[in-house]
Amino acid sequence: MRPLSFTRRLGPSFRWVPAAALMTAMGLAGCSSDNKEKPQGAAPADMSEARTAGAEMPAGQTSSPAVQAPGTTQMPAREQGQSYALAYPTGDRNTSQVLIEQTGPREVRVGHEYTYQIRVTNLTAAPLERVRLSSTMPEGFQMTRTGPATTQPSERGDAMVFNVGDLGPHESRVITVTGTPSRQGQIRQCFAVRYQPPALCTTINVVAPAISLNKQGPDQADVCQEFQWRYTIRNTGTGVARNVTLRDQLPEGLTTTDGRRVVEANVGDIPAGQARDVVAHLKASQAGRFASAAVASSEGDTVNSEAVATAVRQPTLAVAIKGPEQDYVNTPITYQVTVTNTGDTPARDAAVRVTPRGNAQLVNVTAPDGAQLASAGTGPERLGTIQPGQSKTINLTYQATQRGALQLEARATAACAPEAAQSVQTNVQALAALLLEAVDEHDPVRVGNNVVYDIVVTNQGNAPDSNVRVTATIPQGEEFVQATGATPASATGQTITFTPVTTLEPKQSARWKVTVKAAQPGAVQFRVNATSDSVKAPAEKAEPTTLY
Repeated sequence: MRPLSFTRRLGPSFRWVPAAALMTAMGLAGCSSDNKEKPQGAAPADMSEARTAGAEMPAGQTSSPAVQAPGTTQMPAREQGQSYALAYPTGDRNTSQVLIEQTGPREVRVGHEYTYQIRVTNLTAAPLERVRLSSTMPEGFQMTRTGPATTQPSERGDAMVFNVGDLGPHESRVITVTGTPSRQGQIRQCFAVRYQPPALCTTINVVAPAISLNKQGPDQADVCQEFQWRYTIRNTGTGVARNVTLRDQLPEGLTTTDGRRVVEANVGDIPAGQARDVVAHLKASQAGRFASAAVASSEGDTVNSEAVATAVRQPTLAVAIKGPEQDYVNTPITYQVTVTNTGDTPARDAAVRVTPRGNAQLVNVTAPDGAQLASAGTGPERLGTIQPGQSKTINLTYQATQRGALQLEARATAACAPEAAQSVQTNVQALAALLLEAVDEHDPVRVGNNVVYDIVVTNQGNAPDSNVRVTATIPQGEEFVQATGATPASATGQTITFTPVTTLEPKQSARWKVTVKAAQPGAVQFRVNATSDSVKAPAEKAEPTTLY
């Protein structure tokens, strides 16, 4: 027995009849028109229905092929099979939904078991649901078994119902029926199909996008360096998070590097499972702790980040200068300059520049350990990095060239640190120092001869002296003759008084010559004293002379 393919049938040609007609099967005459339209227990009225029929075959005609291949033997007519098919509901496969085919033997013997097959095919590209095949119960036929198990029939009155089930697009299902005829004559059987027609099914994806926001930043940063806050927006839900935006209002004293007070970004759409990063480049105008929380929004969803804080640190410099409040012209004056980092982060590239104001010359610049510094006063002294709480010191030696106020200003700088300045002032005084000299031009001196005494007053100091007053005392045994020199002189008895020198500049001298006559022999001393505005206690000089 050979089942028929979808496009070809075995046996002679047959004719299609209306779907409502009940056609014959197994080569017997068609069902009479007074048979029931639907078997009892059929599907509900809303299901489409088709009834199959084969063509009525002329008596004695077989379904053998018209052309026999060479070397083959034609089967006896009673053993050859026959096939019936119906496409429902139009009769045309191209426009129908279900194809029912029955194949089986053309002729069987009383009391002998035989088998036929029923194939139900979905002709559409859509699924058919709850397909059921109904068959009338033929008289004179005892059904013994069917297959497969999923299509076992149920009897409803005078009909059998095969639950074919759901058929996928173009899917077929074959039912095998085996039974035994109990009498001669014809076995008449009619089939009807019921099913749920294809339905329009639509799908809408129900999604739940959900965004999360993570904000990260450094724990600390330098005030003169930019730092970054990074925002990560992630879609942790399903579907696309649309029109995602980010906003972070920055605290006072913190801006983006282009001067904006708020971080804003239009991130766009974020598919499920993906993330977008936004990086903000920031700069603080002062030291302090800066913290904020960002907000991310999408259509119907808003989330906040955790607050992130960055401590912006700054080195702070302090300068101290130690030096004398008073000193003298042309003497070395040493100053100690100390730079301290009082901030909370290292002061890199620290330097100090010391500028004198006054008539002074730099003699030397050293570190506390005595090492000579590189600049030697020609520029700022490089101190390197000063750690928080650490100090660095340099020593500078100046020499004032004239009296007056000598002021030193020290300015310290470092990366990220504001400039620090300090100054100190020294009152530079000038010192007048008088040197008194009295020398006889020759010694010993014969009685009756003259002797000359040279008197010199020299200002060895570094300041002018004024009102320089000189007097001389002639010893007994000598007599005044005359006195000449820087200022006029007058003699009273044995005392010679010189008119005061109004001003005696540093390194200048005032000179006088006093001539006396040796009157009697003996060892004598010519005495001179000098006072001035700077020398209150008289300076004295005694010059011995031998008279003979």
